[in-house]
Amino acid sequence: MLCYHINNTCDTQNVRVMSEAMCHFERIVFAGERILFEAFPGSYLEIYSSRLEGTRMSRVACRLLRVNDEPGE
Repeated sequence: MLCYHINNTCDTQNVRVMSEAMCHFERIVFAGERILFEAFPGSYLEIYSSRLEGTRMSRVACRLLRVNDEPGE
């Protein structure tokens, strides 16, 4: 499925698409940058942001980032 992520922070992010303990995609995303990526159902996006306090990681299910590419969705 086609997915979308925007880095709406002031930090550079390292993002990874993970599925069943396998990394399918990894990329650096700069502040304000937008990316499109493909993911398998059940995958999630790991987002790592480096800050003075340390690295922060969050996870988002890729199904929530899916691009609605069909009319009426």
